Amino acid sequence: MTESTVDQKVDVAKVYPGPVLLVAGPGTGKTHQLARRIKFLIEEKDVSPNDITVITFTGEAARNMRQRLCNEKILEVYIPPDKQPVHIRTMHSLGHMIINDAYRKLGLRKGFRVLTGKIRDILLDDASRTLGLAADDAGPTEECRRQGRCEETDENKCSICKQYQRLLRGLNTIDYDDQILIACRLLNEIPDLLSKWQQSTRHLLVDEYQDINQAQYKFIRLLCQNQEGGLFVVGDDDQSIYSWRGGSPNFIVNFEDHFGRKAQIYSLNECRRCPPHVLDAALAVVAKGNANRLPKNGLRSIRKDKPGKVVVSEVPSDKYEANTICSLIAAAPMTHDALVLVPGHRFSVPVKREMRKRRIAYECKTNVADSGLNSINDLIKWLKNERDNFSLRICLERIVSNPDLKIPFEKLDSIKEKREHTLNKIASLWPKVISEKTTLYNLLSTEIDSDAAMKFIMNLLVEIKNAWENRSNTSKFMETVTRIIRPWTSTTNMSDEIQDWAEDAFARNATSGEAVARILTMESAKGLGADLVFVVGLNKDVFPPDGTEGDALLEKQRLFYVSMTRAKGELGLFCARTREGRFSFQPAPDGREKGLLEPSPFLKLLPEEHVEIQKKWPHR
Repeated sequence: MTESTVDQKVDVAKVYPGPVLLVAGPGTGKTHQLARRIKFLIEEKDVSPNDITVITFTGEAARNMRQRLCNEKILEVYIPPDKQPVHIRTMHSLGHMIINDAYRKLGLRKGFRVLTGKIRDILLDDASRTLGLAADDAGPTEECRRQGRCEETDENKCSICKQYQRLLRGLNTIDYDDQILIACRLLNEIPDLLSKWQQSTRHLLVDEYQDINQAQYKFIRLLCQNQEGGLFVVGDDDQSIYSWRGGSPNFIVNFEDHFGRKAQIYSLNECRRCPPHVLDAALAVVAKGNANRLPKNGLRSIRKDKPGKVVVSEVPSDKYEANTICSLIAAAPMTHDALVLVPGHRFSVPVKREMRKRRIAYECKTNVADSGLNSINDLIKWLKNERDNFSLRICLERIVSNPDLKIPFEKLDSIKEKREHTLNKIASLWPKVISEKTTLYNLLSTEIDSDAAMKFIMNLLVEIKNAWENRSNTSKFMETVTRIIRPWTSTTNMSDEIQDWAEDAFARNATSGEAVARILTMESAKGLGADLVFVVGLNKDVFPPDGTEGDALLEKQRLFYVSMTRAKGELGLFCARTREGRFSFQPAPDGREKGLLEPSPFLKLLPEEHVEIQKKWPHR
């Protein structure tokens, strides 16, 4: 992007026609500009709301956009509900609607299911196993699908993908990635379908453009094909933090190359959220070593008040860290809210303990997917519905992987080989489940009489069903379930999880009104802001993780930038020198339980003029 393309005097929301890229840094009002663009199209260009589609990154962002358009107090963006665009939704939701228009061409039936979470990974492994390959061979397939880069070759990864698709269709299912991948295929193959949806996307507005992957880029290009003048995208390459799902800043950086001479690029350079010290310190971090980023020379804070510098605190322990954060929250005015950002869920535990102790109301999203309680929930879903093959398959994975069970595996060399042999047999049942339109449980009961391990597993399932049918004996049921599916590896893990769930629930009811603080992972905080922001876990080999380099290191710098720029007032960065062993995962050099942790190298990138360093050590 050249300097000539940046003109703060231009009313970008009314630049017409496009394609237009609006580079919008943190707190510069991109959502407001998107809302103004919608109003401009409808009221000044007389565009039908049915010809406008707005794509947001999350469902929450879609709801926020709708609420903004409905707010009669903001006349600059207010649009009566009956004149608003019909389609304000996530890209995956839009893809699902397109698939729903042509699902029969895929061999699907009405009410097809979208697969997410752990079962998706298990079925990919099973697809590999049914081809006589190892479960580990499905890794490249999963990576391709997640990255949105499915290009057919003769490699195993494509054979596994085709088999996976056959299994899914036979089970009347698509997976989360299919909502984009299949939508693209259908739009390419069915001209009438493409024409229909291009009418709805004559004016296509895309938020968080820096987060799209290859498949999503193709999806956008198909929808705006031959009508690129209606494309209006908003994003910030400095906030591209989702490479694990194929997101790349290259799509926004190369916007001009992708859309040609008609492409127009503008930027919003006035940050209303962050104080000057916060914004300038964050910009210094994200710029380090990143020669390919779009220039942000004009981005500045226009805050008239002058909050203090960024405070970097080196504290003796995670308990001290939690105590300090909670003290600052308790001392803040009642109107102030707080955001505590962590590199991973385990770092939130000491903070939550201290907040509960002080009766500070907080919100924290529990990591449900990997919890033991969720494993029990999967089992109960199958017990309530024997046709729920997916829930049963998850439970079978846990049973086969349970080292405490004395399953009579085949006489193979290693435990891994024995388990894989049994999982291969389970995977081999899927084609019959599909062809005979039966259940996985029914086939387990009729197909495996000669296999000792499978017969043993079947007896375990019968034992669970009997315990469920007699569940008035709660202790017997729970003893059976925990023994067989092993939701927790130890009593400590069980008690910690249950206590965490219960105390989080009690915390939501600790005080009247909304929570004072939110505790989130760094990746979850994008789009949010708070008066007080605290970032914890800023230790060497923790953030960034040990061995991070190249593009991965640049992405962690962007994640740090995103975390810092959530601050509307005070920003505190914390480096605890010791942490509980089970949360730290850092070895002690002399064999003791705890070793001193070093500060993150990112802290050294902060300019001295914007930072106040506080080293706090306990009184002797």
